[in-house]
Amino acid sequence: MDRSIAALTAGLLSELKKLDTTSNNLANLNTPGFVRDETFSNWMSVFQLNARINPTPAGRDALRLESLLENRNQDGTLVEAMPIIEPATLEHTGDPLDVALKGDGFFVLQKGDQEIYTRRGRFSIDGEGNLLSTDGLPVMGAEGPIQIPRGGAEPHQLTIEPDGAIFNGAQQIGQLKLVLMPEEVRLSKVGDTCFTMGPDVQPSPAGEQLQVVQGYLEKSNVSVVKEMTDMISSMRSFETYQKVVQIVDELKGKFIQTISG
Repeated sequence: MDRSIAALTAGLLSELKKLDTTSNNLANLNTPGFVRDETFSNWMSVFQLNARINPTPAGRDALRLESLLENRNQDGTLVEAMPIIEPATLEHTGDPLDVALKGDGFFVLQKGDQEIYTRRGRFSIDGEGNLLSTDGLPVMGAEGPIQIPRGGAEPHQLTIEPDGAIFNGAQQIGQLKLVLMPEEVRLSKVGDTCFTMGPDVQPSPAGEQLQVVQGYLEKSNVSVVKEMTDMISSMRSFETYQKVVQIVDELKGKFIQTISG
């Protein structure tokens, strides 16, 4: 691919990614516990992207040169979306099974044989007494998935303390597992409101650095003003890239005609 066209293509793809990310953020404006994404450069060239999608022998050789700055600078860069973990406004619901977090931590859910993390504290109790997330995943406690004793408390009788302890009257019947993420850890989204980490990274117990607020839900941390501003900027940039591609293509055509003539 021509280097100038490759760089411009990288710009077009980057702006498309930004538009997709902004659109998804706006679509989840009213989703409790939703964490907005932002786009960042990942320094992957268009040529390298094509090599990953179509792993030909030549492509595999190109990927071995991935660390060379020359190739990065010539081909341009792409962007990728990353979640921005920022506490958002808490909204009062009055539901005793709605809980929000004060601080930069997470609830823990069980998905298959792994644990995933969320700030969306809208829970429910099924017929077996299991405490479940909105997606039907078991909510983890200090000693495993939390179960409310059958024939015990009704949801309106439960009290959830700031440290995550769950009480039925004076009797403690569970303890929410609350965790903090290591600094600079990279989280991957699972759906709109859950996250996973790399296999070699482990969260730490939240302790007193995190507080649970019963009867509240955390709103999304999406700012309409910011997202609309970003969307307008990306649309303008995309249109500019399109015009430049057309100009470059026309100039190349005239150059070829001049030489052949």
